[in-house]
Amino acid sequence: MKKILALWMAAVMLLGAFALPVGAAEHRELPEGTPRITFDTPAEHETAADGYAMPDYLAPIKLIRNIKKFLYDITGLPIFEVKTFNFTVDDNIQAINDRLYDQSGINFEDAYLNLIQTNQYSEAINRIFRIDTVALQTRMNAEAARLMEEGHPIRSVITRFASVWMGVIDSVYARLEPVEGRPELLRMMCEIVYKDGRTDALRSDIYYNVETNTFVNLEGDAALLGYLLDVEEGYLFTGRNIWQRDFGFSPIYDFISYVTPYFMQYTTRRIKFTYDNQEWMIQLWKGRYFITNGGEAGIYTRPVGSVGSFYNCASDEDALDMKLDITRGDVDILHMPKQHNWWISGFAFDDTTYDPATFHYVVSITMKDAEMLKAFTAAVDGISDVTYTVNGLEVTLVWG
Repeated sequence: MKKILALWMAAVMLLGAFALPVGAAEHRELPEGTPRITFDTPAEHETAADGYAMPDYLAPIKLIRNIKKFLYDITGLPIFEVKTFNFTVDDNIQAINDRLYDQSGINFEDAYLNLIQTNQYSEAINRIFRIDTVALQTRMNAEAARLMEEGHPIRSVITRFASVWMGVIDSVYARLEPVEGRPELLRMMCEIVYKDGRTDALRSDIYYNVETNTFVNLEGDAALLGYLLDVEEGYLFTGRNIWQRDFGFSPIYDFISYVTPYFMQYTTRRIKFTYDNQEWMIQLWKGRYFITNGGEAGIYTRPVGSVGSFYNCASDEDALDMKLDITRGDVDILHMPKQHNWWISGFAFDDTTYDPATFHYVVSITMKDAEMLKAFTAAVDGISDVTYTVNGLEVTLVWG
């Protein structure tokens, strides 16, 4: 569940093509000296007619607006307001949005252009309780800094955002700013203007690498709730040292795909064997995940004789070389090059998702030695729809 929740949150943060068009986003020219993001390869996208259209993720906003209209028609009074934020982006963010649109057919700017403004509530709270907004924000910002120093990043971010919200936002300008000493990185940040004229700056730990066209953290690993975003190729993928690693694997995590087929539909195979005094499980997934098509392969271990179905995510010592390719007919869904990891994955954005049975899944995994190779291939022999070939210690599995 934690892994699926993380993918859900990352996707929601980046969603677009929601309907409710409000026009193109305003964007500003880049300050002198800021690298301009460009892409060398052309992007092509075709919408297929035999898949599943992306769910309407702005349905709640449409419902709110319809309720407002209904109440106005009955009472003749504007019971409540539904406004969107005054949101502006720089040329680089606009270029990234355009690239993702060209790759997937999804217009990501619709996400931030449809953020509902809630200033009336923060204004009401400040007025009713006679809050000194500046003093409150100062205390909240100090608390956010303390939480970050003590290793509580999520609580810190929530506190900082709450502080900004209490300030009563007038406008937001999102941009990518250069990082001193790191010419390949641009840091994601937002400049806030409050109703009273004060300004603020929210600097994230999300960076854009202009050399790889990927959103990363400062160390080059996962930045978006455990995922990296490759803008050039148009897909999310997992890093190595991510928080999901602490939660291991249980079959309950996959149960959501059976109870929410409108949003997710994937199929999986579990390959279990014993090697080096451990029980191992290498699990394969392929299917549609919200607004992406993709797949995964994960490596899990536990002590011999363990009871139940829970496995730990493999340690660095037990990580293996893996590469993953998924196609659908003549169309390449994703290509993940070889990496040494415990979890390889890729989730390609698209405005159409497909039945996992139509995916041709190929993953190559390099075993540690001949003993592990023998144990693993013997376990694969028991899965009727997965075949394999062996090249030295590398096993290539073909599924579908």
